[in-house]
Amino acid sequence: EFQYAELETPIVAQLRGCLTERGPLARGDEASAGGLKARAPFIIAALRALGLMGSKQTELFANLVTTEKDPLIRNEALSALASSKADDAGTRVFALWKDLDSPGRRLAMDRLCTTKPGARAVVAALTTVIDRYRGARNRELEAVELRAQLTQAQLLALQRQLEPHFMF
Repeated sequence: EFQYAELETPIVAQLRGCLTERGPLARGDEASAGGLKARAPFIIAALRALGLMGSKQTELFANLVTTEKDPLIRNEALSALASSKADDAGTRVFALWKDLDSPGRRLAMDRLCTTKPGARAVVAALTTVIDRYRGARNRELEAVELRAQLTQAQLLALQRQLEPHFMF
């Protein structure tokens, strides 16, 4: 039987090495731009393979999503993160949620739902949103009830002020 786990470690090591080599480009060194373009296909392929394996390298993937300039690499890192079988993958994806564009969010949701930890994270996030909505709705209803009670108390006070004038 073919074992993905045996391939994960060397792929991660090569990916980390490739990312370390292109470090100066992140600071704007145009001299190594040709090297980046040559390494980008490997980086994308490595991320895709790790994503298909359900790799638990969530810190690496999340770091690439937040720091990578190349949108193809960034999207592949997001896909790998959301496809990860690590328990913290969903939490990391939702921590990045506000910074994702609409296609990135669709990609993340699509991939999150393919793993048990990801599906659990989606359910937990939806439960949190529903609970917050219910809490906000309940607070709003309480505010409306308080305003109604205040209005009724003010009306009663006015009635009591007027009653002595109409007794004679």
